[in-house]
Amino acid sequence: MKLTRSLWIATTGLLLLGAITLGVYLWLDPGDRDSARLNEAIATKNAELRGKKKRAAGQPKPYQGDLDSLASLNVRNATFEVVYKGLKYPWAMEFTPDGRLLITEFSQGLLWLDPVSGETTRIKGLPQFANGKGQLGLMDVALHPDFANNGIVYLSHAVASPEQPALHATAVTRAVLRQDTLHDVQQIFVSLPYEKSNSNLGGALAFDSQGLLYIGTGDRSNDLGAQDGQSLNGKIIRLTAEGEVPADNPFIGNDSIDDRIYALGVRNPQGLDVDPLTGKVYEAEHGPMGGDEVNVVEAGANYGWPLITYGANYNTQLKGIGTERAGLSQPLYYYLPSIAISPLAVYRGELFPEWQGHLLVGALKGAQISMLDLQDGKVISAQTLLSEIKDRVRDIKVASDGSIYVLLQRSGRVMRLGRSFDEEAVEQPEERAGATVYRFSCATCHNGQVEGIPSLKDREAWSKRAEKGFDQLLYNVREGFGAMPEKGFCDNCSDEELAAAIRFMLDKSIGKEQRQAIEKKPPNFVVIIADDMSADDLGTYGNTFVETPNIDSLANAGLRYDNMFLATASCSASRASLLTGKYPQSNGLTKLHGYLPEDQSTLGLLLRNEGYYTASIGKWHIGSRVVGQFDKVVNESDSPGSQQWLSSLRERPRDKPFFFWLASRDPHRPWQLLPTDPVEPLDTASIVVPPGFVDGPGTRKQLANYYGEVRRFDHDVGRVVSELRAQGVLDQTMIVVMADNGRPFFRAKTGLYDAGIRTPFVVHWPGGITEAGHRDQLLSGIDLAPTLLDLAGVNSLPDDIEGRSFRASLNNPTSTLRRYVFAERNEHARPFHERAVRSLDYLYKENQFPLHGDCAPGAIQTGSAEFREYRAAYEQGKLAPEMDDCFAAERATVELRAVDANGVAGGPNLAEDPAYRDVRESMAGELAQWRKAVGDRDYQPPTLATDLQ
Repeated sequence: MKLTRSLWIATTGLLLLGAITLGVYLWLDPGDRDSARLNEAIATKNAELRGKKKRAAGQPKPYQGDLDSLASLNVRNATFEVVYKGLKYPWAMEFTPDGRLLITEFSQGLLWLDPVSGETTRIKGLPQFANGKGQLGLMDVALHPDFANNGIVYLSHAVASPEQPALHATAVTRAVLRQDTLHDVQQIFVSLPYEKSNSNLGGALAFDSQGLLYIGTGDRSNDLGAQDGQSLNGKIIRLTAEGEVPADNPFIGNDSIDDRIYALGVRNPQGLDVDPLTGKVYEAEHGPMGGDEVNVVEAGANYGWPLITYGANYNTQLKGIGTERAGLSQPLYYYLPSIAISPLAVYRGELFPEWQGHLLVGALKGAQISMLDLQDGKVISAQTLLSEIKDRVRDIKVASDGSIYVLLQRSGRVMRLGRSFDEEAVEQPEERAGATVYRFSCATCHNGQVEGIPSLKDREAWSKRAEKGFDQLLYNVREGFGAMPEKGFCDNCSDEELAAAIRFMLDKSIGKEQRQAIEKKPPNFVVIIADDMSADDLGTYGNTFVETPNIDSLANAGLRYDNMFLATASCSASRASLLTGKYPQSNGLTKLHGYLPEDQSTLGLLLRNEGYYTASIGKWHIGSRVVGQFDKVVNESDSPGSQQWLSSLRERPRDKPFFFWLASRDPHRPWQLLPTDPVEPLDTASIVVPPGFVDGPGTRKQLANYYGEVRRFDHDVGRVVSELRAQGVLDQTMIVVMADNGRPFFRAKTGLYDAGIRTPFVVHWPGGITEAGHRDQLLSGIDLAPTLLDLAGVNSLPDDIEGRSFRASLNNPTSTLRRYVFAERNEHARPFHERAVRSLDYLYKENQFPLHGDCAPGAIQTGSAEFREYRAAYEQGKLAPEMDDCFAAERATVELRAVDANGVAGGPNLAEDPAYRDVRESMAGELAQWRKAVGDRDYQPPTLATDLQ
């Protein structure tokens, strides 16, 4: 029979459905197969379906629990603990027979995790998968039913079209896992057709009791494809373990529907799970705006998308023709509003017998687990579990002992929900509920029976206490005050648990609204700045030799910016530009050891005017004329410069938000690692020498010293984080880790190449960053000041600030602030006049003083063993071409360098290459326009005497 396809447009002008194949008609009432009657049915739908969709009868309202805590579990001895942290955007996990977990990381690959030891093994030999914008990456993992003997694993992932790489599809690959490597890699399924959209790929995998593989594919944002029998998108696919079509698939013999399709009409399947007791297959899928669904997968079923749905379009217009239609399957359960559903698990275990047979449904946006109580195939109640985790639940798995493993995407953690049967023990995990802490500890004195100690009914007494501020209350509880000992009667409580208890008591005494009001205040700021350190010397930026676990941990839980460029690569001038939000020639401090003029406003003054306590502790380096703009300045002259960081944090006023500029002297030359330092000296023989460096004993010795101080700086960062956590203000504090310029080696410090001006830039702020990740937007160092002022609530920035706030990028990875960043090089131990403009694709540089070599003045000592190694390599023609500038009699006046695949501007100088003439002219024009805007002047040679001062 010839298929017909019709496009129906409702009288409201909203496109409701089209391209409906014969396979769809089979589920419509016979009368509605007539086009006129179907069109009329759509246009005259009841007015109530045009309004806000409501929960249908028989759909229970979710139970939200009274407390945002583990108390919502209603299991007194539940424990929730961290198994592992440090994953990078994990997507799915699966237990192997030996108790280990196979975990997919969306962009990184596949790894093995031993949940007992915490050891990880990265898997090699993965199939090539598309990884880019949107939802293109590595997704689910499943094991062959006989994995213990054959080692076969299945991976779902995005794949690009061989003919049109801009188009993508969901694919499934099968391979044999031996030790840490995949072998016999074979792609067994591609969800055709390829689509341009980067969203709604689905990718859920599961094996049923017969050893058949179920695959959930998304509709690829092409709604009607879910109803197209010749499209594999928006379907539940069922295959054999080898990728063949099972003989009993429901549509075999139906020419209008592909044999591989088991069910259709789904939108974006996130999870599939099989009940080991009943054999039922459950599916969880994203709805549009509202209408996330949990379905029982049945042969030949059509779940109706996009014809029927309980959700609406993201523009709030209704979707489809209603919420039900004869012949189209209803969901087992749906969510209004959406929780951004993630994979689900059927609980079958002994640890929580009261949950036997229930469905545990993860939530991304909802940051929780929704437990559905199933009785006789129907959901009779829904309960929210673990809402205190405040993280995207990416996967859920039930272990063989009945414990529940939860994969958290934002923080990169694996958590274990277990149970302690020691009724006498009061120890609980770090995230214990405030109600539980109160019940076991605080209630001993706050029960109204102890004279002088207010009960939770004494609103007046608690209101007076609340006036001190939440931070002060937490400090008093932790340190002890009056007759109360440190931490009261809860010695084992963490600061997070004490804070939870205080919130609970305030909520019960003065009310949640008033308590939230005393907690609601501008964020605190702590900028930790290294002295001469390049981005690629940290683990989070790809350095596999230097261990920087504390900075890496901040990046994993926060944001790593890959393209933050300083306005200059000279210590004093760089720090002044960061503190003022202006280019060096605009604020008046352009050279080493210069003075920032007193008429220049720094963050110390601008934030103090907004009620902040401001302090600079460590290396000062911008002159004495603006010292009075901070409440406190400690100028440390000895390394590492962090000696008074912690004491200053402890001595701050507790009734004000704060800004700390913690300026280290690490890893500046001369290096001074001490026997008492917390890091061990590195063996020069084990040093990994960076590309382009001369590999000699002198260079190795200096690198070992340098890397040692990088590690010491990282240790100091960890101490600051621990102190902020101990004070209970870590969540409310935005921590920035960065450097004032690049490493003190050739072609880095003072120079305008990436190694000199590209700074590490890590931002950690649990209370303000909703999802961890990395950012590739271009930022300038002068953007730091306006961003902090913006976050502090300054409505109108000073007119002379040249930077721009990057606040939007904190929670929007696609926001764009700049197309170009600019940098300048002025006097640093000798005169320079260089200007540069950097885009995401090129670095363009002009040099008006090319008459002497560039040996990183102030960094490399002429005559040292290190210098002699470079000189010898140059004379022997063995020095990397990019290092020749150190010894060249005259350097290039114009340079154009392309950005390579690693994001670094380098390679040959393309300035004279005719093929790049347009690029050069465009970049030169941008630089000229910037110079004019900031009033930059051409180089004017100083006298010799001035030059040597």
